[in-house]
Amino acid sequence: MEVLINNAHEEGSGGGGYWASQITKAITEFASVDLMRPPSALRRENNPELSCKTSMFSPDKQYDYFLDINHFQSTTQANAKKNIKVVYFPNSMQTNKGFDELVTLSDYSAKYIKEYWYKDSKVIAPYSKNLTPSKKEEKSICVVGNMFYEADGHCKNQHVLLDCLRELGKGWKMYVIGNVVNEAYYKHLVQMSTDLEVSFFPGCTDEVKEAIIRKSKFFWHANGYGRIRPDQTEHFGIAPEEGLKAGCLTYVHASGGAQDFCTSWKDPQDLIELTKSEAPNPDKPNFSSHNKAVEFWKGVLA
Repeated sequence: MEVLINNAHEEGSGGGGYWASQITKAITEFASVDLMRPPSALRRENNPELSCKTSMFSPDKQYDYFLDINHFQSTTQANAKKNIKVVYFPNSMQTNKGFDELVTLSDYSAKYIKEYWYKDSKVIAPYSKNLTPSKKEEKSICVVGNMFYEADGHCKNQHVLLDCLRELGKGWKMYVIGNVVNEAYYKHLVQMSTDLEVSFFPGCTDEVKEAIIRKSKFFWHANGYGRIRPDQTEHFGIAPEEGLKAGCLTYVHASGGAQDFCTSWKDPQDLIELTKSEAPNPDKPNFSSHNKAVEFWKGVLA
């Protein structure tokens, strides 16, 4: 079976790129995979869990399947026997014309695919590592997400969470983890926290990130707060899933896909009250996995 994949999402840029690598890894378990773009060494080649053998696109080859893994990008099409569009979240201005099947990462995104494109889609969620909890630090909060600011985009709202930390009062500590996408926003966060017990870990290794999540008692996530459009929220929420697996009390904004499996809050005061009362997590969800992804894609590429 010959499969061609176009990954329009930069593989080293966050959870979305991680999911694209998981898809590629799963399909190489049972098919030959060629890529339209070179793979990123940041995610796949240096990560044993995602390492897999692929080749580059050959114009002379007849492909059985084509996957366009796409995130608000212009649609790329190939003349395969079956063409599949992999959607993080649908762009209402785009079209799904020319694709035989749609795949997405959450029921939340599937809902809007149906609304925008009048099409059903199949859902296969991303998955995170299984992080074993360690002894929890009392009054410790972990925040994970790239650091940048977009008033109408996917800003993780770390500045909102710093204000909430201040409202909690003395004795609370916060760990802020993530790549610095915008230097000015990062400096603003540091300046905001001069009177707070906050430690920043910009661009840290996965090992450092995982150790901090495992020891933190709470995991806060604020993407979606202050947004109006559904595409501006967290479409799935791989970082909150990591918090849950590590045994953190995990609180996310009441928008997007993460609210389906995490305790959620609507405004900062809600978040503060959830934290003070140590509100429990929902029942453990049925997390995805590599093996589930392999079986899913075997079914799609049948």
